[in-house]
Amino acid sequence: PLPSRRPFSLPHSELDYYDSPSVNARCQKICDQWDSLGSLTHTRREALEKTEKQLETIDQLHLEYAKRAAPFNNWMESAMEDLQDMFIVHTIEEIEVRGCPINLPILSTLQESG
Repeated sequence: PLPSRRPFSLPHSELDYYDSPSVNARCQKICDQWDSLGSLTHTRREALEKTEKQLETIDQLHLEYAKRAAPFNNWMESAMEDLQDMFIVHTIEEIEVRGCPINLPILSTLQESG
């Protein structure tokens, strides 16, 4: 918070200054600006704290994503390599034993060609 505005509020009228009304008006204007500045500072602080919390949440989500992405990418690369592996088989039964059931249209094509 901004410090108190007490130094500005001196009783100029008690000093018998000839132009004390204009000095008091100027002091009041400065005090009003000081209060406005304090209000704006408070609003800005709240906005910055809110933004900071949002950025912390985003940072936490980035970290969580990074923790999950690496194992997933490893799994994905492994799965892609597994799908690209070539198997050498001599009969349709060997294919079915390996866990790859063959569709009937493909099976009939293989039987016709073999």
